[in-house]
Amino acid sequence: MSEEKKQSEKKERNGRAGIVLLAGVICMASVVLLLLGMNVYARRQGNHTEQTKRPGADGTERMADVIGEVLADSEETSDETVSPADDTGMPYASVPILTWDDYYALGPAGKGDPNITGQGIMGTWSENELTMEEAGMLGLREIYRVFGDDVDYSEMYLTMMLQNAANRKDRTDTWYGYMMNSVNGDTPEPGFKMRSYSFEINAVTGEIRLLLSSVDEREAEYGQGELVGREELISSAERYLEELGIEDPSKLTVGTVRMDGESPDGSGVIYSKDGEYYLEIWIWPYSGRLRGYAYHTKV
Repeated sequence: MSEEKKQSEKKERNGRAGIVLLAGVICMASVVLLLLGMNVYARRQGNHTEQTKRPGADGTERMADVIGEVLADSEETSDETVSPADDTGMPYASVPILTWDDYYALGPAGKGDPNITGQGIMGTWSENELTMEEAGMLGLREIYRVFGDDVDYSEMYLTMMLQNAANRKDRTDTWYGYMMNSVNGDTPEPGFKMRSYSFEINAVTGEIRLLLSSVDEREAEYGQGELVGREELISSAERYLEELGIEDPSKLTVGTVRMDGESPDGSGVIYSKDGEYYLEIWIWPYSGRLRGYAYHTKV
């Protein structure tokens, strides 16, 4: 065999080997890409509770849920944007949220008013609790959710007070809010009607425990008539529970039904749950309109 023919056959064998090697590399790359794609797909289509090991504060490894990472990835590719509640433009957004000292300072007597205690929010705030502004905004949202545009927010002032657990029977840190349409020391004009709304919020969880209105303009229209009867009170209370999503009436038992047009408590329906006093729905005694609600907390 001539030397030229030998060289030709060697080049041909080397060429075939190179093709085989290239094909192998491409095949391996395809497998890697396929596995990566399957892993991403599994993370996105699974139950979103994949766990990975990460070092803890003490240097040991701990299991960390990656739901937040998955949600973050999905939000980046989603057309919908998720944002916290925005109160801008809401009727109650302009209501000032004040300490009692700030509120008294707005009146004619200012800081010289002898009623000023100098205690501000009247409680010790801690980092794990809602701030005064956060708690106040939750209360305003609930007032609007329940009473809607029946409330004129344009001339309202919201004062806040923090009651620490040691000063409460239920041993719960609580923000108390009181919204009114007057400033301390003002001389009311003829025809002025005092309006106020109060609420209580768990200072840690933000749970609304009480909401109460002090006046209803429509109540005077019915004041000369008869009190709303027992069955109508029960029916109205159940409707308010369902419409506002306060509680499921089917899980509650009607206890006391109060019909009273004279006492400050007025009419109302008291519910029990699992044999314990649980929730009260206040109803205006003549109009049958919702006045508020309050949860009972075990001591």
